[in-house]
Amino acid sequence: MKAVTSLPQGYTPCGEVNFAKDKKRAWILNGVGLLLFILFALAFAYIAFLFHRESLGRSASVTIGGWQLLEGILAMAFTVFGCMLVHELIHGIFFWVFTRAWPHFGFKWIYAYASAPEWYIPRTPFLIIRLAPFLLITLIGVAVLPFASLGLSLFLWLLLTLNAAGSVGDFYVIIRLLFAPSPLLVHDYGDGMTWYRGI
Repeated sequence: MKAVTSLPQGYTPCGEVNFAKDKKRAWILNGVGLLLFILFALAFAYIAFLFHRESLGRSASVTIGGWQLLEGILAMAFTVFGCMLVHELIHGIFFWVFTRAWPHFGFKWIYAYASAPEWYIPRTPFLIIRLAPFLLITLIGVAVLPFASLGLSLFLWLLLTLNAAGSVGDFYVIIRLLFAPSPLLVHDYGDGMTWYRGI
């Protein structure tokens, strides 16, 4: 079944995720995201270490001055913002792949989102849409690590960690959808999503 712009006859709501309305669940996922940040930070740091252990052994100690500290803070802020944009852009590209319509992008507080509010998307394509940013950024980042300088490796480590931990909402939706009944259509309207079970 392909994505459609109107809900077919016989489909009824059977699940919903709306973090704007469900504040408690949003806070719980934020806590899980913090735990994931620590775990992924350690995992990606170990991978980077495997590729750069010799360079680290030869490197001398570095004194960090005021300008270098400011540059580091700005680079970190840019990485956080850039990671969020790239993550949502990948969601948007895959929305387009499965609907052939330009997705809707938006900002709420400190997060961005991509959605397709005019569309009802089957479960498998929607799972691909949700998982794509985590998989693509992780695979490309890890593939580049062996060839990156120490400075670029630090940037990649932060990017990979932020993206993986920031995917906690995607992971939650994926788990919910995997246990939902079939056939299934998902309506992502930006602030949340509702899925519908067919007869």
